[in-house]
Amino acid sequence: MVRLLTDDELAALGRPPVGEAAERAWQRGIDGYAVWRELTVAYLTDAIGSEAGDAADAAYATAYDEWTPWPTSGDGDDEHTAVARRYRDEHDRGLDAVCAQITYVYRTHGVDVLEQSIRAVGEQTLLAWMPKDLERPPEVRIRTWAAMLHGNFAEFTIAEDDERFVITQDPCGSCGRQLECGAFPGPFDHATVSEVHPITFDRGDVPIYRTHVAAMHFLMPTERIGVPWPVVACPRGTVPGPCRVTLYKDPRNPAAHRDADQLRGAGDA
Repeated sequence: MVRLLTDDELAALGRPPVGEAAERAWQRGIDGYAVWRELTVAYLTDAIGSEAGDAADAAYATAYDEWTPWPTSGDGDDEHTAVARRYRDEHDRGLDAVCAQITYVYRTHGVDVLEQSIRAVGEQTLLAWMPKDLERPPEVRIRTWAAMLHGNFAEFTIAEDDERFVITQDPCGSCGRQLECGAFPGPFDHATVSEVHPITFDRGDVPIYRTHVAAMHFLMPTERIGVPWPVVACPRGTVPGPCRVTLYKDPRNPAAHRDADQLRGAGDA
């Protein structure tokens, strides 16, 4: 088997960073939610009108201002853990606020407008970065994606084979922890998107935050490069569970289509 990283190197990528590196990663994740807020408001203002944009902004602001920490366990008393907890709470506050905002979009304007709002966000964020990611060698790409996931407080391991790296998050750092902590639907009554629709992987009943996975990692990349980027396999339904991210060494490998088809099939994604 052609290996790019040793087992020790893969294990090291799964260990959370510490110190300034950790704080930079966490802050990037937190900042991302503020950007999502702004781009959603801009889209609705342009597409529907200023009242729609203002209402979406208010949905975010209300959740942000009224947020309370998710139930947690196992926190220690050392200085690093206290710092991590502060960043994690701010991350979770931003996630809940985004979920409240896009729940408003979905319940007020429908699933198609929800899709377009998520596409508008993806167009100026993740998809704008995609060309740079595609140019990098796979051993660099896997390090970058691991760092991004640490920014969301994910817990994960990484495996490698000839064609791909597979990151198994258990739980993922965003909706996975939200579900695991009992914060979904939570006090803000986050939506489950019920329709069988492209942003629910054509199966329905997807927690609101996971709809961005279908849009930003499947629909939009496939339109640009012919395959998902990367393949993010969330658990089915509204339950927590392992989430797998498959990062092909050749990011245009057509095997990613097989993975995408399995997400739409029977059984766990």
